[in-house]
Amino acid sequence: MKYLILTLLGCFVFTQVYSQSNSNFSISFTNINPDTEIKLVGKPLYLLGVVTPASAKLIINNVVAKVDTDSAFICYSPVIVKDSTNDKGYHLGEFDIKIISGSISKTFKKFIWVKLPPKTSPSDTLVFDSTWQTKPERNITIRNSGLIKVEVKGTPDSRAYFTIDSINTKFPMVETKFINSYYWGEAVFGSGFTTKGDTINGIYQGAVYLNKPLDSAKITVYLTNPKLGKIKEVLPANITITDSPIYRIVQVENNSNKVTARYGPKMGYKLFLEGGVKLKVSGEEGSWISSKLSSDQTIFVAKNSVMNLALGTPPPNATIQLIRVKNNKRQVKVSLGLSERVPVEIREFSNPQRIELLVYNTTANIDWVFYDTSTNLIKEIKHFQTSDNVLKVIIYLNEKTQWGYYIDYSGTTFELKINKPAKHRSGFIFPANQLKGRVIVLDPGHNPDTGAIGPRGLEERNINFVLAKKLQKLLEDDGAIVYLTRKTITEPLPLLLRRKTVVQYHPEISISIHNNAVPQGVNPIKHNGFSVYYYYPQALPLAKMIHRNFEKNLGLKNFGLYWDNLYMCRITEAISLLVEPSFIIMPRQESLLETNEFRSEERRVGKECRSRWSPYH
Repeated sequence: MKYLILTLLGCFVFTQVYSQSNSNFSISFTNINPDTEIKLVGKPLYLLGVVTPASAKLIINNVVAKVDTDSAFICYSPVIVKDSTNDKGYHLGEFDIKIISGSISKTFKKFIWVKLPPKTSPSDTLVFDSTWQTKPERNITIRNSGLIKVEVKGTPDSRAYFTIDSINTKFPMVETKFINSYYWGEAVFGSGFTTKGDTINGIYQGAVYLNKPLDSAKITVYLTNPKLGKIKEVLPANITITDSPIYRIVQVENNSNKVTARYGPKMGYKLFLEGGVKLKVSGEEGSWISSKLSSDQTIFVAKNSVMNLALGTPPPNATIQLIRVKNNKRQVKVSLGLSERVPVEIREFSNPQRIELLVYNTTANIDWVFYDTSTNLIKEIKHFQTSDNVLKVIIYLNEKTQWGYYIDYSGTTFELKINKPAKHRSGFIFPANQLKGRVIVLDPGHNPDTGAIGPRGLEERNINFVLAKKLQKLLEDDGAIVYLTRKTITEPLPLLLRRKTVVQYHPEISISIHNNAVPQGVNPIKHNGFSVYYYYPQALPLAKMIHRNFEKNLGLKNFGLYWDNLYMCRITEAISLLVEPSFIIMPRQESLLETNEFRSEERRVGKECRSRWSPYH
């Protein structure tokens, strides 16, 4: 079996490497090539590959690499930055390589392109820094009135102000400092909030509250210095203020993955919108539209996810008369009898266990809440009008957890289908099998993208599939009903199609299988090992158990248990999580992934869950 799996791997897992050789000395890299472009964060970079001879000592920019017994290596090395730049402003980065074997040594050079961290602009020339992201960075349309923030970077110790077309006023700006107090990658995956970047002077900021009509007005920033003179720059963004009495209404397009509503353009997720939901447009920012759900709640959605409705379409303003509970075999359905489709935000809480619905653009006219007495999952349902157009519905649960939920509209009726938790099986003499009959979906992460690549060229997408197939057999041997999102090792499955694939099997549990790497700027030699990720609270008990069993059985470092905004963890319809059993970029862990013995440790984890895990833990 071991040799069969290794043969299978040999057919699929090796990617192109970039090699340099000199007689019997050679070095190949799997994570960089001559076209590689990396943004530096004031930290070294890690390099992966294979060196020959295997017993050689490898030194890159005066840092000794970690070389495994079969010549795979990893090195966390600084980069030598040269003056040469490409057309994107990236500098040439150099690695001086020395391979030593006995009394003989050979040297090589390797080059990539690196983007330097921002620095304070020179003080002897009056300039605007074109590499800095100016604000506003996108065209802005605002209904009636709003705040406009302006920011540029230029020569420090100067004075700045800005003007707006058709407004005869100079708006002052103040010079501030940008302090890069931490690097997110190091804060999340490394030693925490330890990275201290340079303090950057010459950041000029200003703001103005506008309440008069404007049509594609330009902002011009002026920078003056008593020694260097005066310059100006017209910012690319256009500003439009409309005072039209007619509201623009859009309707959310149908999307099997739901439409994501965010706190700001490209910012965090707030809620997920069903097709047919209407929104009142309060403004635009680049390729995003904004909609005020309440006096203090604004969401942003991508323009290409909505369609414009005819002018004169009334703004959404739903009413609700009835909430009804219906018991089914695996679910309990809570239906809200709305007069039209509106945004619904779902929040989950424990102590007490409950689900809260914030129903926007809605006014309560509730006369009835119908309970189905054939189920005891729901303890009580309460509702409150928290503001003029926001209704809060609280569903209190008798159980200690629920196993996910489905949301949908049937006409204008909003339906929340709550999965009942599986009943814990009690054993008499021996522990009962908690896996028997469980419907589980395993998602081998990546493909068509490769995912991370190990020093020897092992591609994550392929080893993920091999692990998923082995785990599928182990779980099926214990009585589970197991499906894979990818049927073959070569089958491509884009990320945004994976939720739909998972949900079609109506699973109780969904596990996405990956093998890890860290972003450049984090030292993987120090920070590596196994980790588990979840998003919704119903997945936390299983995430904790798998994490404990990884720690007990895998013999690797503990890289952590994370709440993470990962796509495969955001599947509400099941207990959904993502696992990273190892670091494929570490030579030793990459080689372990190719052994049947290491993969078999999955059985120990499965056995532990089989006998001990229940929804109540």
